[in-house]
Amino acid sequence: MNENNDSFFQSNLLVFRPPTNVATLQDSDKQIWNAYVYFIEKVNELFTEEKNGEIITNFLNKDIAERLMFIQIIVEDELSAYTVFETLNSRGVGLTVTDLLKNYLFSISSQVDLPHVKSKWKKIVDVIGLDDFPTFLRHFWISKNKLIRQEYLFRAIKESISDSPAVIDLLDSLEDNARLYKALSNYSDTFWGDHREIKKRIKELTLFKEKQAYPILIAAYNNLNKEDFARVLKLVSTLTFRYTVIAKLHTNLKEDVYNKAAIKISTNESTKITEIAQAIKTLYPSDNDFKNDFASKSISTKRGKKIVRYVLFSLENHISQSDYDFEENPGTIEHILPENGNENYLTEFPQAIHESVVYRLGNYTLLEEDKNRSCESLPFQDKKEIFATSQYKLSTEIQSNTWSPNSIDIRQDRLAN
Repeated sequence: MNENNDSFFQSNLLVFRPPTNVATLQDSDKQIWNAYVYFIEKVNELFTEEKNGEIITNFLNKDIAERLMFIQIIVEDELSAYTVFETLNSRGVGLTVTDLLKNYLFSISSQVDLPHVKSKWKKIVDVIGLDDFPTFLRHFWISKNKLIRQEYLFRAIKESISDSPAVIDLLDSLEDNARLYKALSNYSDTFWGDHREIKKRIKELTLFKEKQAYPILIAAYNNLNKEDFARVLKLVSTLTFRYTVIAKLHTNLKEDVYNKAAIKISTNESTKITEIAQAIKTLYPSDNDFKNDFASKSISTKRGKKIVRYVLFSLENHISQSDYDFEENPGTIEHILPENGNENYLTEFPQAIHESVVYRLGNYTLLEEDKNRSCESLPFQDKKEIFATSQYKLSTEIQSNTWSPNSIDIRQDRLAN
């Protein structure tokens, strides 16, 4: 095995010792371990009745070995091996951009730099993980270069990196950005320290599943001070909520706009928040469009419960001047028109329209858990008495005399404002 995996191979596989925690293994060791487990299981299935050593040996020597073909290729040095490797694989199964880049960077590195290059590569992959590396590489690249699709990424990098010093520079930049990239999807990462505003916005972007903005965030972090970076995060989070979560507009445009803005930040063409806001303004739905979209929005608690909590607690914090965390606060979502139907509501909500209105944002409110349980099967007038005792203003402010589709429209329109 090469130096990346030899220690694991020697200390675990050769002595049949399971790793202490498979989840903590580096990706390549994990793949080796999974392959080992797979074949152990297959051998056990095949030799269920008799596990005689001679029978298993004959199976390996005849059934397996006679169907294998080994090709030996002798090369003069390690760098020549990379060239052969790339040539052979170009005729077989396509390599990932990770495989291609690693092979290329190693092959153009000088013999003096190669150990250093290998060490840096391993550090980067250990932080990012093999699965996420291609996406990380592309987001990093388009944070300062023109937009390019994944399948053309290796070619673009190959054209701009042609010698050992350029390899070192690239790997230095990737290493510097690996921790940042990992932290962009984890608000509790120690990378953010105790910066409350940054953590809050990272949590929101993770909730919104926003990854297309990573190039502009990488550019902003590398070229702006921390407070301006936090302002860019807030801008992107607000925009994502309007554009993606509520309006559900086409996401292809976002990548192009964010790429152009990222290049402006990376080249110091845009250094102020107002300039950055202007650069991504085309993605920002107007107040009027946003209100119209919000006023008719349905989000099911079966598939988007966290988003519903985020919306409700954002509204609650605004109207009550509170600072509740939508994940940590024990408040629960109350469906005013019950989610599973209820005979007390059939007059206003016949079964035919129930599904179309029960997940409207105007039909949700916040309640303490015990009060939510008490409301479960009650008619609206009785629920309203419980709402009046809640700590949440979203509930105490419900003043309708009846609950109907029109009541939901009126309340949701008010929430949209």
